[in-house]
Amino acid sequence: MVDRNLLLDVQRLEQQSRKSLPFVGVALFLVVAAVVYSAVALARLQSDLAKTASVLQEKRAELARTQRVLLAERRQLEVQNVVLKQQNDALLEKLHASTAPLPQVVRPLLTVYPIKGVKDDAGNQLYDFTLSLYVPAGRADEVKRVNYIIHDPYRLEEDVASDNAAAAFARSYRGDGCFTPVFVKVTPRSGASFTFPFDMCAEWARQQSSKLSATP
Repeated sequence: MVDRNLLLDVQRLEQQSRKSLPFVGVALFLVVAAVVYSAVALARLQSDLAKTASVLQEKRAELARTQRVLLAERRQLEVQNVVLKQQNDALLEKLHASTAPLPQVVRPLLTVYPIKGVKDDAGNQLYDFTLSLYVPAGRADEVKRVNYIIHDPYRLEEDVASDNAAAAFARSYRGDGCFTPVFVKVTPRSGASFTFPFDMCAEWARQQSSKLSATP
């Protein structure tokens, strides 16, 4: 015979189960809703993160473009500064050449041309040597005469002069070598004359070295 108390306990459990079933359903619904909400929230967060990443990428690209523009402008300014400096230096040099005393702006020049197929009795190559004087543009009329003085026993003329400003006060000779020093005496139309030495051989060597350096 079934225990009456056991039946009563079973009946109470069934009643409690029926009463708690709606709560279990609600709890389950809440769990599912929470999962769905979390999934939706996560999807939105991922979407927001993707949008933020896209915006950051665009900002980086814009920053890179701005940096390139600024770099190009900086280089352009550097080039302009170089050009302006060159122009300023040229103006200062021109101003100096036109206003400074003659001893500061004149200088001797040398040109040397080999005479093809012509040698002296010893077999040495002969050259045409020309000494002249550089005078800044517009100031040649300030120079009256230029003397080239060479103290050498092989020179037939120790002192040669030129007053031809149009020819840059040039004087030439033909020979197989140079002389050092050559004393260049400049006589201005007003003021005292002045003399300075010119290392003709060093200048000739410099020109020959420059020609060798320029040869490919």
